[in-house]
Amino acid sequence: MPAFTRPTSRDPIAVVVGLELNALGITRALARRGVSCWAVAADPSTPLKASRSIQRVVLAPEWSRDAVLDTLQRLGREIGAPSVLLLSKDESVLWVSSAERELTPWFRIALPPPAVVDLLMNKAQFYARALERGWPVPRGFLCESETEIESVLNQVPFPVILKPQLRNSTYRKQRIAKGFRIENPTELREAYRTVARWEPEVIISEWIEGRDDQLYSCRGFWDRDGGPVVQHAARKLMQWPVQVGNMAALEIPAPEDWKEPLRIANEVFREVRMCGIGAMEFKRAPDGRFLILEPCVGRTVYSHEIGPLNGYDIPWAAYRFLATEPSDGASSSSDGQEPPPSRLSSPERVPQPPPARGSLRLIDGPRARKAAVEYVRRGIFTQEEVRQVLSSPHLDMTYRREDPWPSVRLSLRRWVRRIRNMVNRRRTSKSQ
Repeated sequence: MPAFTRPTSRDPIAVVVGLELNALGITRALARRGVSCWAVAADPSTPLKASRSIQRVVLAPEWSRDAVLDTLQRLGREIGAPSVLLLSKDESVLWVSSAERELTPWFRIALPPPAVVDLLMNKAQFYARALERGWPVPRGFLCESETEIESVLNQVPFPVILKPQLRNSTYRKQRIAKGFRIENPTELREAYRTVARWEPEVIISEWIEGRDDQLYSCRGFWDRDGGPVVQHAARKLMQWPVQVGNMAALEIPAPEDWKEPLRIANEVFREVRMCGIGAMEFKRAPDGRFLILEPCVGRTVYSHEIGPLNGYDIPWAAYRFLATEPSDGASSSSDGQEPPPSRLSSPERVPQPPPARGSLRLIDGPRARKAAVEYVRRGIFTQEEVRQVLSSPHLDMTYRREDPWPSVRLSLRRWVRRIRNMVNRRRTSKSQ
Protein backbone atom coordinates (compact mmCIF):
# COMPACT_ATOMS: atom_id res chain seq x y z
CA MET A 1 0.00 0.00 0.00
CA PRO A 2 1.15 3.59 -0.56
CA ALA A 3 2.73 5.19 2.48
CA PHE A 4 1.01 7.98 4.34
CA THR A 5 1.72 11.42 2.91
CA ARG A 6 2.80 14.39 5.00
CA PRO A 7 -0.28 16.58 5.65
CA THR A 8 -0.59 19.87 3.77
CA SER A 9 -1.14 22.68 6.25
CA ARG A 10 -3.37 24.70 3.91
CA ASP A 11 -5.95 21.92 3.57
CA PRO A 12 -8.80 21.60 6.09
CA ILE A 13 -8.39 19.17 8.97
CA ALA A 14 -10.60 16.08 8.88
CA VAL A 15 -12.20 15.45 12.27
CA VAL A 16 -13.42 11.86 12.64
CA VAL A 17 -15.93 11.16 15.41
CA GLY A 18 -15.47 7.74 16.98
CA LEU A 19 -12.31 5.68 16.99
CA GLU A 20 -13.14 2.09 16.09
CA LEU A 21 -12.04 -0.01 13.12
CA ASN A 22 -14.26 1.72 10.57
CA ALA A 23 -12.93 5.10 11.75
CA LEU A 24 -9.40 3.77 11.28
CA GLY A 25 -10.38 2.99 7.69
CA ILE A 26 -11.30 6.66 7.20
CA THR A 27 -8.08 8.05 8.65
CA ARG A 28 -5.85 5.63 6.75
CA ALA A 29 -7.56 6.44 3.45
CA LEU A 30 -7.23 10.18 4.02
CA ALA A 31 -3.68 9.99 5.38
CA ARG A 32 -2.59 8.35 2.12
CA ARG A 33 -3.90 11.53 0.46
CA GLY A 34 -1.99 13.83 2.79
CA VAL A 35 -4.96 14.92 4.90
CA SER A 36 -4.42 15.77 8.57
CA CYS A 37 -6.82 13.58 10.58
CA TRP A 38 -7.93 14.22 14.14
CA ALA A 39 -10.16 11.77 16.00
CA VAL A 40 -12.68 12.37 18.78
CA ALA A 41 -12.98 9.39 21.14
CA ALA A 42 -14.10 8.64 24.68
CA ASP A 43 -11.84 5.65 25.46
CA PRO A 44 -8.38 6.87 26.52
CA SER A 45 -6.97 3.34 26.24
CA THR A 46 -8.10 2.56 22.69
CA PRO A 47 -5.28 0.79 20.82
CA LEU A 48 -6.26 2.56 17.61
CA LYS A 49 -4.91 5.90 18.83
CA ALA A 50 -1.46 4.51 18.02
CA SER A 51 -2.15 4.77 14.29
CA ARG A 52 0.27 6.88 12.27
CA SER A 53 -2.72 8.05 10.23
CA ILE A 54 -4.07 10.09 13.16
CA GLN A 55 -2.36 13.37 13.96
CA ARG A 56 -4.21 13.93 17.22
CA VAL A 57 -6.77 12.15 19.42
CA VAL A 58 -9.15 14.45 21.33
CA LEU A 59 -10.85 12.78 24.30
CA ALA A 60 -14.46 13.49 25.20
CA PRO A 61 -15.26 13.05 28.92
CA GLU A 62 -17.69 10.27 27.99
CA TRP A 63 -19.49 8.83 24.99
CA SER A 64 -22.71 10.81 25.29
CA ARG A 65 -24.49 13.41 23.20
CA ASP A 66 -23.66 16.41 25.36
CA ALA A 67 -20.05 15.38 25.97
CA VAL A 68 -19.29 14.71 22.31
CA LEU A 69 -21.02 17.86 21.04
CA ASP A 70 -19.31 20.02 23.67
CA THR A 71 -15.96 18.49 22.68
CA LEU A 72 -16.61 19.22 19.01
CA GLN A 73 -17.51 22.85 19.66
CA ARG A 74 -14.44 23.32 21.84
CA LEU A 75 -12.31 21.70 19.14
CA GLY A 76 -13.84 23.86 16.43
CA ARG A 77 -13.02 27.04 18.34
CA GLU A 78 -9.47 25.80 18.88
CA ILE A 79 -8.89 25.01 15.20
CA GLY A 80 -10.37 28.36 14.20
CA ALA A 81 -11.06 27.43 10.57
CA PRO A 82 -13.68 25.21 8.93
CA SER A 83 -12.88 21.50 9.28
CA VAL A 84 -14.45 18.51 7.56
CA LEU A 85 -16.52 16.37 9.95
CA LEU A 86 -16.79 12.63 9.24
CA LEU A 87 -18.76 10.14 11.34
CA SER A 88 -18.33 6.45 12.04
CA LYS A 89 -21.10 5.47 14.50
CA ASP A 90 -24.91 5.61 14.47
CA GLU A 91 -25.14 7.54 17.72
CA SER A 92 -22.81 10.26 16.47
CA VAL A 93 -24.95 10.64 13.34
CA LEU A 94 -28.04 11.25 15.48
CA TRP A 95 -26.21 13.67 17.77
CA VAL A 96 -24.67 15.72 14.96
CA SER A 97 -27.93 15.72 12.99
CA SER A 98 -29.76 17.17 15.99
CA ALA A 99 -27.16 19.93 16.47
CA GLU A 100 -25.98 20.63 12.93
CA ARG A 101 -26.85 24.33 13.13
CA GLU A 102 -24.70 24.75 16.25
CA LEU A 103 -21.78 22.92 14.61
CA THR A 104 -21.77 24.56 11.17
CA PRO A 105 -19.76 27.61 12.32
CA TRP A 106 -16.86 25.21 12.78
CA PHE A 107 -17.46 22.16 10.60
CA ARG A 108 -18.50 21.22 7.09
CA ILE A 109 -21.02 18.42 7.36
CA ALA A 110 -22.75 16.21 4.80
CA LEU A 111 -25.98 14.87 6.26
CA PRO A 112 -29.54 14.83 4.92
CA PRO A 113 -32.23 16.72 6.88
CA PRO A 114 -33.05 15.24 10.32
CA ALA A 115 -36.30 13.74 9.02
CA VAL A 116 -34.36 11.77 6.40
CA VAL A 117 -31.77 10.68 8.97
CA ASP A 118 -34.61 9.39 11.15
CA LEU A 119 -36.27 7.64 8.21
CA LEU A 120 -33.11 5.80 7.18
CA MET A 121 -32.06 4.96 10.73
CA ASN A 122 -35.44 4.01 12.15
CA LYS A 123 -36.19 0.48 10.99
CA ALA A 124 -39.94 0.86 11.53
CA GLN A 125 -40.17 4.07 9.51
CA PHE A 126 -38.04 2.68 6.71
CA TYR A 127 -39.99 -0.58 6.55
CA ALA A 128 -43.29 1.32 6.31
CA ARG A 129 -41.92 3.58 3.55
CA ALA A 130 -40.53 0.55 1.68
CA LEU A 131 -43.94 -1.14 1.67
CA GLU A 132 -45.57 2.10 0.51
CA ARG A 133 -43.07 2.65 -2.32
CA GLY A 134 -42.66 -0.98 -3.34
CA TRP A 135 -38.99 -1.25 -2.42
CA PRO A 136 -37.92 -4.90 -2.01
CA VAL A 137 -37.76 -5.81 1.71
CA PRO A 138 -38.34 -9.02 3.68
CA ARG A 139 -41.56 -9.26 5.65
CA GLY A 140 -41.07 -7.83 9.15
CA PHE A 141 -42.49 -6.64 12.45
CA LEU A 142 -41.39 -3.93 14.88
CA CYS A 143 -41.93 -4.73 18.57
CA GLU A 144 -41.24 -2.63 21.66
CA SER A 145 -42.27 -5.04 24.43
CA GLU A 146 -42.78 -8.71 25.18
CA THR A 147 -46.53 -8.08 24.99
CA GLU A 148 -46.15 -6.94 21.39
CA ILE A 149 -44.01 -10.01 20.65
CA GLU A 150 -46.85 -12.22 21.86
CA SER A 151 -49.39 -10.30 19.76
CA VAL A 152 -47.61 -11.08 16.47
CA LEU A 153 -46.45 -14.63 17.19
CA ASN A 154 -49.12 -16.24 15.05
CA GLN A 155 -48.00 -14.11 12.06
CA VAL A 156 -44.23 -14.63 12.38
CA PRO A 157 -42.88 -16.71 9.44
CA PHE A 158 -40.18 -18.74 11.22
CA PRO A 159 -37.24 -18.81 10.80
CA VAL A 160 -36.69 -15.09 11.35
CA ILE A 161 -33.89 -12.78 12.40
CA LEU A 162 -34.24 -10.44 15.40
CA LYS A 163 -32.17 -7.25 15.58
CA PRO A 164 -32.20 -4.26 17.94
CA GLN A 165 -33.66 -1.08 16.50
CA LEU A 166 -30.40 0.73 17.31
CA ARG A 167 -27.22 -0.85 18.62
CA ASN A 168 -26.32 1.86 21.11
CA SER A 169 -22.95 2.01 22.86
CA THR A 170 -24.28 0.23 25.95
CA TYR A 171 -25.54 -2.64 23.78
CA ARG A 172 -22.21 -2.89 21.94
CA LYS A 173 -20.30 -3.25 25.21
CA GLN A 174 -22.24 -6.41 26.13
CA ARG A 175 -20.59 -8.51 23.39
CA ILE A 176 -23.98 -9.61 22.13
CA ALA A 177 -24.51 -10.64 18.51
CA LYS A 178 -25.87 -7.91 16.23
CA GLY A 179 -28.73 -10.27 15.37
CA PHE A 180 -30.28 -13.61 16.31
CA ARG A 181 -31.57 -16.31 13.98
CA ILE A 182 -34.81 -17.58 15.55
CA GLU A 183 -36.43 -20.94 14.78
CA ASN A 184 -39.48 -20.98 17.07
CA PRO A 185 -41.56 -18.91 19.56
CA THR A 186 -39.51 -20.03 22.58
CA GLU A 187 -36.26 -18.83 21.00
CA LEU A 188 -37.95 -15.57 20.01
CA ARG A 189 -39.01 -14.84 23.58
CA GLU A 190 -35.56 -15.69 24.94
CA ALA A 191 -33.74 -13.57 22.35
CA TYR A 192 -36.03 -10.62 22.96
CA ARG A 193 -35.41 -10.77 26.72
CA THR A 194 -31.67 -10.76 26.08
CA VAL A 195 -31.77 -7.77 23.75
CA ALA A 196 -34.44 -5.80 25.65
CA ARG A 197 -32.18 -5.39 28.68
CA TRP A 198 -30.35 -2.72 26.67
CA GLU A 199 -32.61 -1.98 23.68
CA PRO A 200 -36.36 -2.74 23.97
CA GLU A 201 -37.20 -1.83 20.36
CA VAL A 202 -36.46 -4.68 17.95
CA ILE A 203 -37.19 -5.59 14.35
CA ILE A 204 -38.19 -9.16 13.49
CA SER A 205 -37.62 -9.96 9.81
CA GLU A 206 -38.27 -12.96 7.63
CA TRP A 207 -35.10 -15.04 7.26
CA ILE A 208 -33.80 -15.08 3.67
CA GLU A 209 -32.23 -18.43 2.89
CA GLY A 210 -28.73 -18.48 1.47
CA ARG A 211 -25.12 -18.55 2.57
CA ASP A 212 -23.31 -15.55 3.97
CA ASP A 213 -21.61 -15.03 0.61
CA GLN A 214 -24.99 -13.91 -0.74
CA LEU A 215 -24.82 -10.71 1.34
CA TYR A 216 -24.15 -7.63 -0.78
CA SER A 217 -24.07 -3.89 -0.25
CA CYS A 218 -23.87 -0.62 -2.10
CA ARG A 219 -21.52 1.89 -0.46
CA GLY A 220 -20.90 5.44 -1.54
CA PHE A 221 -21.10 9.18 -1.12
CA TRP A 222 -24.20 11.02 -2.36
CA ASP A 223 -24.44 14.74 -3.14
CA ARG A 224 -27.11 17.08 -1.79
CA ASP A 225 -29.53 16.09 -4.56
CA GLY A 226 -29.21 12.39 -3.76
CA GLY A 227 -26.93 11.72 -6.73
CA PRO A 228 -23.95 9.35 -6.35
CA VAL A 229 -20.49 10.93 -6.45
CA VAL A 230 -18.62 7.68 -5.90
CA GLN A 231 -20.09 4.25 -5.18
CA HIS A 232 -19.35 0.57 -5.47
CA ALA A 233 -20.80 -2.81 -4.65
CA ALA A 234 -19.33 -5.13 -2.02
CA ARG A 235 -19.92 -8.78 -1.24
CA LYS A 236 -19.35 -10.54 2.06
CA LEU A 237 -17.54 -13.85 1.83
CA MET A 238 -17.59 -14.65 5.55
CA GLN A 239 -18.96 -13.06 8.69
CA TRP A 240 -18.67 -13.66 12.41
CA PRO A 241 -20.75 -14.76 14.17
CA VAL A 242 -21.82 -16.94 11.25
CA GLN A 243 -25.14 -15.83 9.68
CA VAL A 244 -25.73 -12.86 12.00
CA GLY A 245 -22.42 -11.07 12.50
CA ASN A 246 -20.04 -8.49 11.07
CA MET A 247 -17.79 -8.85 8.09
CA ALA A 248 -14.94 -11.35 8.35
CA ALA A 249 -13.98 -11.42 4.66
CA LEU A 250 -15.14 -9.10 1.89
CA GLU A 251 -14.57 -8.50 -1.82
CA ILE A 252 -15.56 -6.25 -4.68
CA PRO A 253 -17.95 -8.57 -6.57
CA ALA A 254 -18.09 -9.46 -10.24
CA PRO A 255 -19.42 -6.68 -12.53
CA GLU A 256 -22.70 -8.50 -13.15
CA ASP A 257 -23.46 -8.35 -9.41
CA TRP A 258 -23.26 -4.53 -9.28
CA LYS A 259 -26.36 -3.65 -11.26
CA GLU A 260 -29.23 -4.39 -8.87
CA PRO A 261 -27.65 -3.24 -5.56
CA LEU A 262 -26.67 0.10 -7.12
CA ARG A 263 -29.98 0.53 -8.95
CA ILE A 264 -32.08 -0.06 -5.84
CA ALA A 265 -29.87 2.05 -3.55
CA ASN A 266 -29.81 4.97 -5.98
CA GLU A 267 -33.59 4.80 -6.48
CA VAL A 268 -34.20 4.93 -2.73
CA PHE A 269 -31.55 7.52 -1.91
CA ARG A 270 -32.52 9.84 -4.76
CA GLU A 271 -36.19 9.73 -3.73
CA VAL A 272 -35.50 10.54 -0.06
CA ARG A 273 -32.73 13.07 -0.95
CA MET A 274 -29.96 11.23 0.83
CA CYS A 275 -26.75 13.20 1.30
CA GLY A 276 -23.33 12.15 2.54
CA ILE A 277 -21.63 8.85 3.21
CA GLY A 278 -24.01 5.91 3.28
CA ALA A 279 -24.69 2.33 2.33
CA MET A 280 -27.47 -0.14 1.72
CA GLU A 281 -27.21 -3.81 2.64
CA PHE A 282 -28.91 -6.60 0.69
CA LYS A 283 -29.27 -10.34 0.62
CA ARG A 284 -29.74 -12.15 -2.65
CA ALA A 285 -32.64 -14.57 -2.29
CA PRO A 286 -32.61 -18.04 -3.88
CA ASP A 287 -34.79 -16.68 -6.72
CA GLY A 288 -32.14 -14.05 -7.53
CA ARG A 289 -33.93 -11.00 -6.09
CA PHE A 290 -31.92 -8.53 -4.02
CA LEU A 291 -33.83 -7.70 -0.81
CA ILE A 292 -32.96 -4.66 1.31
CA LEU A 293 -31.81 -5.59 4.80
CA GLU A 294 -31.10 -2.07 6.03
CA PRO A 295 -29.74 1.30 4.93
CA CYS A 296 -26.87 3.13 6.60
CA VAL A 297 -26.87 6.93 6.71
CA GLY A 298 -24.21 9.52 7.48
CA ARG A 299 -21.37 7.21 8.45
CA THR A 300 -19.00 4.58 7.16
CA VAL A 301 -19.78 0.90 7.64
CA TYR A 302 -17.48 -1.52 9.46
CA SER A 303 -15.58 -2.70 6.38
CA HIS A 304 -15.86 0.36 4.15
CA GLU A 305 -12.08 0.49 3.52
CA ILE A 306 -12.56 -2.14 0.80
CA GLY A 307 -13.54 0.82 -1.43
CA PRO A 308 -10.40 2.96 -1.06
CA LEU A 309 -8.23 -0.16 -1.39
CA ASN A 310 -9.74 -0.78 -4.83
CA GLY A 311 -9.97 2.75 -6.20
CA TYR A 312 -13.40 3.74 -4.84
CA ASP A 313 -12.20 6.23 -2.25
CA ILE A 314 -15.37 7.29 -0.45
CA PRO A 315 -13.67 9.23 2.41
CA TRP A 316 -11.57 11.19 -0.09
CA ALA A 317 -14.64 12.00 -2.20
CA ALA A 318 -16.52 13.15 0.91
CA TYR A 319 -13.56 15.24 2.06
CA ARG A 320 -13.09 16.93 -1.31
CA PHE A 321 -16.82 17.56 -1.70
CA LEU A 322 -17.01 19.29 1.69
CA ALA A 323 -13.66 21.06 1.46
CA THR A 324 -14.56 22.68 -1.87
CA GLU A 325 -18.27 23.32 -1.26
CA PRO A 326 -19.09 27.04 -0.89
CA SER A 327 -19.17 27.96 2.78
CA ASP A 328 -22.61 28.48 4.32
CA GLY A 329 -21.90 30.22 7.58
CA ALA A 330 -18.77 28.27 8.48
CA SER A 331 -16.17 30.22 10.43
CA SER A 332 -13.40 31.76 8.37
CA SER A 333 -9.73 31.68 9.26
CA SER A 334 -8.20 34.03 11.80
CA ASP A 335 -7.20 36.66 9.22
CA GLY A 336 -10.79 36.98 8.00
CA GLN A 337 -10.11 35.13 4.77
CA GLU A 338 -11.07 31.59 3.87
CA PRO A 339 -8.12 30.38 1.77
CA PRO A 340 -9.03 27.99 -1.01
CA PRO A 341 -7.63 24.49 -0.57
CA SER A 342 -4.32 24.35 -2.39
CA ARG A 343 -4.64 21.01 -4.18
CA LEU A 344 -8.34 20.16 -4.03
CA SER A 345 -11.12 20.33 -6.55
CA SER A 346 -14.66 19.01 -6.54
CA PRO A 347 -14.52 15.20 -6.78
CA GLU A 348 -15.09 13.76 -10.22
CA ARG A 349 -17.83 11.15 -10.56
CA VAL A 350 -16.24 7.70 -10.53
CA PRO A 351 -17.32 6.06 -13.80
CA GLN A 352 -19.00 2.69 -14.15
CA PRO A 353 -18.72 -0.19 -14.94
CA PRO A 354 -16.50 -1.56 -12.17
CA PRO A 355 -13.04 -3.05 -12.73
CA ALA A 356 -12.61 -6.65 -13.77
CA ARG A 357 -12.57 -9.43 -11.22
CA GLY A 358 -9.41 -9.82 -9.18
CA SER A 359 -9.78 -6.98 -6.69
CA LEU A 360 -7.97 -6.83 -3.38
CA ARG A 361 -10.02 -8.40 -0.61
CA LEU A 362 -10.32 -7.21 2.99
CA ILE A 363 -10.09 -9.78 5.78
CA ASP A 364 -10.58 -9.35 9.52
CA GLY A 365 -8.07 -11.98 10.63
CA PRO A 366 -9.41 -13.08 14.05
CA ARG A 367 -13.03 -13.11 12.87
CA ALA A 368 -12.17 -14.90 9.64
CA ARG A 369 -10.29 -17.69 11.41
CA LYS A 370 -13.14 -18.32 13.84
CA ALA A 371 -15.70 -18.15 11.05
CA ALA A 372 -13.74 -20.57 8.87
CA VAL A 373 -13.78 -23.25 11.57
CA GLU A 374 -17.51 -22.81 12.14
CA TYR A 375 -18.42 -22.83 8.44
CA VAL A 376 -16.62 -26.13 7.92
CA ARG A 377 -18.01 -27.63 11.13
CA ARG A 378 -21.56 -26.83 10.04
CA GLY A 379 -20.96 -28.03 6.50
CA ILE A 380 -21.76 -24.59 5.04
CA PHE A 381 -18.38 -24.21 3.31
CA THR A 382 -15.87 -26.86 2.30
CA GLN A 383 -12.25 -26.75 3.40
CA GLU A 384 -11.30 -25.81 -0.16
CA GLU A 385 -13.76 -22.90 -0.25
CA VAL A 386 -12.36 -21.57 3.03
CA ARG A 387 -8.80 -21.96 1.75
CA GLN A 388 -9.62 -20.01 -1.41
CA VAL A 389 -11.04 -17.11 0.61
CA LEU A 390 -8.17 -16.90 3.08
CA SER A 391 -5.36 -17.40 0.54
CA SER A 392 -6.56 -14.85 -2.02
CA PRO A 393 -4.75 -11.49 -2.39
CA HIS A 394 -5.96 -9.42 0.55
CA LEU A 395 -5.15 -6.94 3.27
CA ASP A 396 -5.87 -7.41 6.94
CA MET A 397 -8.45 -5.18 8.57
CA THR A 398 -5.98 -3.87 11.17
CA TYR A 399 -2.41 -4.84 10.28
CA ARG A 400 -0.57 -2.72 7.72
CA ARG A 401 3.16 -2.67 7.21
CA GLU A 402 3.13 1.13 7.11
CA ASP A 403 0.91 1.34 10.23
CA PRO A 404 1.51 -1.73 12.45
CA TRP A 405 0.88 -0.41 15.96
CA PRO A 406 -2.93 -0.56 16.09
CA SER A 407 -2.77 -4.27 15.24
CA VAL A 408 0.02 -4.92 17.73
CA ARG A 409 -1.82 -3.17 20.55
CA LEU A 410 -5.13 -4.85 19.72
CA SER A 411 -3.39 -8.23 19.87
CA LEU A 412 -1.82 -7.38 23.22
CA ARG A 413 -5.22 -6.30 24.56
CA ARG A 414 -6.76 -9.62 23.45
CA TRP A 415 -4.01 -11.62 25.15
CA VAL A 416 -4.31 -9.62 28.36
CA ARG A 417 -8.07 -10.23 28.33
CA ARG A 418 -7.60 -13.97 27.78
CA ILE A 419 -5.07 -14.26 30.58
CA ARG A 420 -7.28 -12.25 32.93
CA ASN A 421 -10.30 -14.44 32.12
CA MET A 422 -8.25 -17.60 32.64
CA VAL A 423 -7.02 -16.38 36.03
CA ASN A 424 -10.56 -15.44 37.06
CA ARG A 425 -11.88 -18.88 36.06
CA ARG A 426 -9.19 -20.60 38.11
CA ARG A 427 -9.94 -18.44 41.13
CA THR A 428 -13.63 -19.22 40.79
CA SER A 429 -13.03 -22.98 40.51
CA LYS A 430 -10.78 -22.97 43.59
CA SER A 431 -13.34 -21.11 45.66
CA GLN A 432 -16.08 -23.62 44.89
